[in-house]
Amino acid sequence: MFELPESIMEVPALGSIVIIVCVCALASYSLTWLLRGLVPFAKQWHWKLRLAAVLSGTLVGLMVAGYPWGIATGLASGGLTTSVVAFVKNRLKKSSKEG
Repeated sequence: MFELPESIMEVPALGSIVIIVCVCALASYSLTWLLRGLVPFAKQWHWKLRLAAVLSGTLVGLMVAGYPWGIATGLASGGLTTSVVAFVKNRLKKSSKEG
C-alpha cells in the first residue's frame, strides 16, 4: 500500500503522502457533511464545523500513518478541505448572483 519511514527525521515518499492526504481529506469532508445533516442547527456553526473537519482529518491521519507524518498530513488535509469548500461555495454564490 504505502511505506512510512522508520525514523521521524526521514521524509516519506511523495506517493505515501498523497495517499494519506486524500484519505484524510475525504474522511474530514464526509464527517463534516454528516454532522451538518444530523444536527439541525449546524448551519449556524460555521467555525465549529471547520474545526471538526480539521480535527477529524488530524485523527484519521494519526490512525492511518501515526506520529508525526500522519498528524501533519491529516491537519493539512483537514484545513485544505475547509478552504476548498469555502472557496467553491463563495464562487457558486457569486455566479448565482450574476446569472
